[in-house]
Amino acid sequence: MVDLIDETDDDWPLAERVLLRALALAPADADLRGLHAWVQDQAGRPSEALATLEEALALDPEPEWLWKTGERCAEALGEPHRFVALIDAVAARRPADPWPRLVRAQQPLDHA
Repeated sequence: MVDLIDETDDDWPLAERVLLRALALAPADADLRGLHAWVQDQAGRPSEALATLEEALALDPEPEWLWKTGERCAEALGEPHRFVALIDAVAARRPADPWPRLVRAQQPLDHA
């Protein structure tokens, strides 16, 4: 899938259409949702990407690249607190999972 997205040559609307079709077939695929968020970010829609990332991370909060994408989106918006809100939202949806708490513990105190 990543190779196919790469071949779109920054045609983000095409990449998004491909991902949405794939997600229709595999709605619980955290990597596809994360890739969709990454495409949204690349297309200049970091706020939408954060919402999509919450869905991806609620499915699987372990992949570090998903968290890094969320952090980058919040920074692009100039709102680091949005990343902390993302962490807290995922932690609330997965209270027994240690990953959101580990990510939260790595945040600077001024972002808390």
